[in-house]
Amino acid sequence: MVVRTCDELKSEETNEKWRKDGYQIYVKHIGKERADSVAGFFEEYQTLKKEKCEKDGKKSCCEKDKKGNESCNKK
Repeated sequence: MVVRTCDELKSEETNEKWRKDGYQIYVKHIGKERADSVAGFFEEYQTLKKEKCEKDGKKSCCEKDKKGNESCNKK
């Protein structure tokens, strides 16, 4: 068993690995065309979510700390 720290779990490297692995699972089960559609929807959702946070004048909910990670203490 591998134990990871919060910083390791929230790292961009880990996020990218999850995205790539998840995409491959989708390709296997629903096909490349539909997996591409889901990936496109996810990217659009992330962009809209970030724009909404910024438009509302709030600190971006997607804002990263100095290390490039989301806060581990965020609830």
